[in-house]
Amino acid sequence: MSTTVCDVCGSPQATAGPFCTVCGTPRGDGAARGPEHPVGTTTEPELVAATRRGTPPAQEAHAPLAGVGRRFAVAVVDSLVTSVPPWLLLVVGMVAAGRDAAAASAPAGAADLLAALAGWYLGAGLLSLALWLALCAWESSRSRSPWRR
Repeated sequence: MSTTVCDVCGSPQATAGPFCTVCGTPRGDGAARGPEHPVGTTTEPELVAATRRGTPPAQEAHAPLAGVGRRFAVAVVDSLVTSVPPWLLLVVGMVAAGRDAAAASAPAGAADLLAALAGWYLGAGLLSLALWLALCAWESSRSRSPWRR
């Protein structure tokens, strides 16, 4: 029994036949190939690439995608960045207004206390809006938040 080698993929062929048993390329004197398939070519480039000897072509290494847990953690961080500073501002406002709580027992003092707290609430709301808009601007210009790199 004679062993031949396919001239397209280079695989050894134990049996003599009209086609390569690995890549399916017609073998022989070229009569079975026809004029459109000269010796050494195949119509299926995937088969040629799969049976080629040597090292395979280098493939791009893709960065791994973040899992659900990491995405959730980053969403929590984004929420904290836009909500903690306004809450701290409100705590400072309550402490500052709490010093005047003794004067709030009178009706005129209660109105002054509410006016002072309204200013702190307005400031905290504007700070929250500014932080949210800044985060939106960052994400829209870079397609990710600062913590999602």
